[in-house]
Amino acid sequence: MIHYIFAFFIGFIFFDYLKKEIVNYQCKKLKGPSILPIIGNLYTIKDDTHKVLLKYHETYGPVYRVWMGDYFTIVINDLDLIKKVFVENYYNFLNHSDIPSIENISHNFNGLPFNLDKNEWKRRRIIIAGALSKIKLKNVYSAMTNINSQFLKTIKEFSDTKEPFEPHYYSDKLIVDINFKLFFNIDGGYDTTLDTFKKLADSFNNLVLELGTAKLSDYCFILQPFLRKYYHWFNKDRDYIDSFLKREFDLHFESFKPEYIENPRDLMDTMIGKIGENLDRPSLKKEVVEMLFNIFIGAIDTSAGIINWSFIYLANYQEIQEEVYLELKKIACDRPIELADRISTPFLNAFIKEVERIRPVIPLSVPRIGSEDIVIDGIKFPKNCQVIPNLYGIAFSEKYWDNPNEFNPSRFFTKSASSVNYSIFSYGPRACVGQRFAHDMLYLNIGNIIKSFKFSSFDGKPVDDTGVLGLSLKPKHCKLSVQERND
Repeated sequence: MIHYIFAFFIGFIFFDYLKKEIVNYQCKKLKGPSILPIIGNLYTIKDDTHKVLLKYHETYGPVYRVWMGDYFTIVINDLDLIKKVFVENYYNFLNHSDIPSIENISHNFNGLPFNLDKNEWKRRRIIIAGALSKIKLKNVYSAMTNINSQFLKTIKEFSDTKEPFEPHYYSDKLIVDINFKLFFNIDGGYDTTLDTFKKLADSFNNLVLELGTAKLSDYCFILQPFLRKYYHWFNKDRDYIDSFLKREFDLHFESFKPEYIENPRDLMDTMIGKIGENLDRPSLKKEVVEMLFNIFIGAIDTSAGIINWSFIYLANYQEIQEEVYLELKKIACDRPIELADRISTPFLNAFIKEVERIRPVIPLSVPRIGSEDIVIDGIKFPKNCQVIPNLYGIAFSEKYWDNPNEFNPSRFFTKSASSVNYSIFSYGPRACVGQRFAHDMLYLNIGNIIKSFKFSSFDGKPVDDTGVLGLSLKPKHCKLSVQERND
C-alpha cells in the first residue's frame, strides 16, 4: 500500500512539473526563473514579494513569467504593455484572481472589485460611480474641512505635550472618519481609544495582510479546499466588519425616505435607492453589504497608507517639507488649504505624486485573469493566466525616472517625468472607481497637515521607510516629533 501511495505521489509530482514546462514552452518568448513541482516559484517570492519581482525584472526583462503554485503568472513592468492589456484589451482581463483569499474577502466573488460576472460588475460599477460624483458627495466635501480640523487638533495635543506622535493609528482614524461620513453619514464619533474603532482598524489590517500573503494553499489547487474550509470556520475579522455594515444598513433602511433617492444622505442611501426597488429587504441587505465591504476596506487602506507614508517622508526630508510649507503659506496664510488652491501649489502636488511613486501602496495592483488566449505585442497570454501589473517595478524603472531610488518631488517639473502616465489606482475600466475622490481627499488633508505642523524623527535617526507588505505596502510603526507652526 505504501508503495502505491509513494508511486502516486512521484507520478503526481512528475506530471505537475511536466504540465508547467509545457505551458512554459508554449509561451517560450517569456523568460523566468526555474520552477519546482507543485509550488512553482512561490519558494522565492513569499517574503518581500515586491522586491523579489523587481529583481526578476533586472534578470528577465520588463515582461517575464513565474509560477505561483498552479497559476501561470505574467509580470509586466512596462507601461505601454500594461495599457495594451488593461485598456485596449480590457474585456479579456476584467476578472481578478479566483484564489480562496479573494473569495473570502469578496463574499464569494460578489461586491464590486472582485465580481466575476462581467455584466453584474458593470451594473454595480455604474451605481457606485454615480454615487461618487461630486454632486452626490457635496455633504462629504463640506464635512471634510471639519474632519480635518478635528484631526489637526489631535496632532496639536502631541505638539503641546511633546509626546511622540505615532501616525499609523491616526492616519487610519482620519480616513475612517471621512469614509464614515461618505458611507454612513456618521460624523467622526470614533475616538482611537474606543474598542469599536480599534477592532475595525485591526480587522481591516488583518484582512489586507492576509490577502497580500502569497500562501501555497491559495495557489495550489489540491490545497484550496482546505483553505476555504479554514475561512468558513475562522473568519472573525470579516464577520466583525460584516456585522457593523449590517447594523448600519438596518438603521438606514428603517429611516429611509423617498426624497433620499434624489438627495441621498450618503453612499448607503444611494445604493438603497438605486437597487432597492426590485429586491426584498434580506436580498437588498445582502447586496449592499457585499458591495460596500470591499470598497470600504480599499478606501481606508489605500488613502490611509498614502497619508502615513507622507508623514515618513516629511520627517526624513526636512528641506522638502519646508519648501512645501512655504508654498502653502504664501497662497493660504490665514486660512485652510482648499481644492481651488491646487493649481497654485505645484510643489505640494509633486510631493504627493512622489510619495505615491516611491511607495506605491498597492505595489502589485490586484492580479487579473485572462479569460481567453490572446497575443499582445508577440507575447502569448494563455487562457486563465494571472497577470500582475508591477507598479512597484515601474516606480523604480530607470526607463521612466532619473535616479528612481531618490525621493525627489522636483522630478515632476521635468518634461520626462511629467509625461509618465503612472497611476497607483490601476488602468482601464477596472481601475479604482473612487480615485478622483481619493485624490481630492489626499490633497486637502496632506496640504493642511503640512501647513499646520512640522514633523521630524523622535529619536533623531532617519525613520525606517522600508515598509511592510500585505495587499498594500504600509510603513512600519514609528514615532515622530511634532511642532506646531505659528509663523
